[in-house]
Formats: sequence, structure tokens, C-alpha cells
Amino acid sequence: MEVQDIIKSFEIFDGDYKRKEIDASLKLKEEITSHLIKILEIVAKDPVLYKDVDSDYFAHKYAVYLLSQFKESQAHNVIVDLFSLPGEMSFDLFGDIITEDLQGILYSTCGGSLDRIKAMIINKKINKYCRSAALQAMSFAIVDGLVNRESVMNFFESLFPIEGKEKDLDIYTPLVNVLCDLYPEELMDKIEILFKEGLVETFWTSLNYVKHILTKSKSEILNDTKNKFIQKLPDNFHKRMSWWSCFKTEDKIPFPSHPSGIRLTIPKKRKKKKKKEKRKK
Repeated sequence: MEVQDIIKSFEIFDGDYKRKEIDASLKLKEEITSHLIKILEIVAKDPVLYKDVDSDYFAHKYAVYLLSQFKESQAHNVIVDLFSLPGEMSFDLFGDIITEDLQGILYSTCGGSLDRIKAMIINKKINKYCRSAALQAMSFAIVDGLVNRESVMNFFESLFPIEGKEKDLDIYTPLVNVLCDLYPEELMDKIEILFKEGLVETFWTSLNYVKHILTKSKSEILNDTKNKFIQKLPDNFHKRMSWWSCFKTEDKIPFPSHPSGIRLTIPKKRKKKKKKEKRKK
């Protein structure tokens, strides 16, 4: 299978999971990588054209997963750029990928440098769920042995409110959640203040839950986090994507086919708004 044929098959969503094309891509890593990065660069130049509500374009979704599978550091900057778009634009482009798998995509492409991931975390203009995924990517760096826990905990401590400075309301809830994955013993005083001042959304977590974490051993908690890391970055690519509910199964009505052609600049517009793909929990 030729690279251009693979790219063409990825471009327009027709309901089919492109298993054969994915398998071919995995075998053609060196040849296809630059094409996948190019897809993301073109989308990043004019993201409005590729918004999910307006377009059936799909290649950028395959691209981020394949580049993550390849652990391609050359793709890291454009990936961060796409998920650093303001407002809801990242969600319009990538949907549930942000809440399900962005942490693994960011970490696997970072090439050993966490600088741009840290920049996402402190950037208040970025969507809060993208920032949350960046926080989780930092926890992956610990359990994967890239950095020591102390250095990350020191960075996380700097994210807590500082007297005289504007509070970063979007970051405190995901910060507490990630700290629970890392055993938050040394930051409990600061966490309790967050809850006391009402800066943590108790729909997502509670002070009792944080205290419950501390009834376990640090090694147990970090081992659980390592298992999360392994689950988010499985060796088998198809485990990451083939199960999405947007892909056809035998009991679904087939999608009409789309004549695609090479389409790297202007995606096909929909005649009416289409719901974003939903993935099974």
C-alpha cells in the first residue's frame, strides 16, 4: 500500500475504522511520518476549516495517534500548538481525544523534554481539559522514570495560589486529582486550604477522598498510576482507537461512501451539523 493511498483513506470519515491502512502505516513508519506531521501543520494553519461541526475531515485524528505510537518527537510542537488553541477550538477538532488520550499523546511525543507540557499547564488561555491532560502527562513522566517525583511535586507546588496574585481557578481541581495519583502527603496543607476556600470542584473529588489516598502506601498509589500509564499507551495500536463508537459495527446503519481524493487543505463541508463522535466509557 502506497503512502498517498493511506493518507487519502484517512481523510474523509466514512464510518469505517481503517485497520488495513493503520497496519500498513505501522510498517511504513519512516516513509509516512513526515506526511502525518504535514497533516497536523496544515490543520494548525487554519483550524476553523477542520472543525468537527463543519467538516468530515478525519486524518488529523489518525495522525496524532500514529505519531504518538511512533513516539515521534518531531511532531510534539505542532501537537502542543493544536491542543493549545483557545476556547473550544481543540475540542471542535479532536473531541473526546482530549479527555481520553491526550495525556499519553503529549508524553509519548515529548522526546524527553517536558518544557512545552509545563507551558500548557501554566497557560490560562488554553482549554482547562487540555491543561488537565498536560498535568497527567507529568505524572506519566514520573512513573516512566523520565523525571524524579520530587522535581514534579516542586513544580506542582508552584501552581497553588500565591497571595497577591490572581487565582488560576481552572487548574486547582485537576491539580488535586493528579496529586492523588502521586501521593500528595507533602502538599496536604495546601490542598486542605484549596478545599476550605472553595477552589476545588467537589463534583470531581473531595477532601475525604484525598485523605483516603494517604491511608494507602506511596508505592501502591504510584504502581496504580503506572498501570494507568500502561493502559493509555498500549503496544497494540488498535486497542487505542478501533473501539470508538463512531466506527461502524454490524448493527449500525452504514455511512454513505465519500469520494475523497487528496484533500489536505479544504475539507468537505457538511450540509447540516453533525454530532461529535462519542466513545464508550
